[in-house]
Amino acid sequence: MAELGADAWVYAGLTLVTKVGAGPFVGLTVTAALIMSLMIDHFGWFRMEYHPLNIWRVLGGLLLVAGVTLIAKF
Repeated sequence: MAELGADAWVYAGLTLVTKVGAGPFVGLTVTAALIMSLMIDHFGWFRMEYHPLNIWRVLGGLLLVAGVTLIAKF
């Protein structure tokens, strides 16, 4: 099952990078990974140590999204 997800990610990368550009694509990849890590920490998934969300962690995620948006727009 993981191979199917990896295949889909590679295909999406190859098709989207030409449309959105390399910077926004890498930014989206990093932002998605960091936001997912916030969720994993908050809910303690995969037997990870629980780290609750706080205002600073949420603000950091929002700033990542804002930064990628600015990179993609300009």
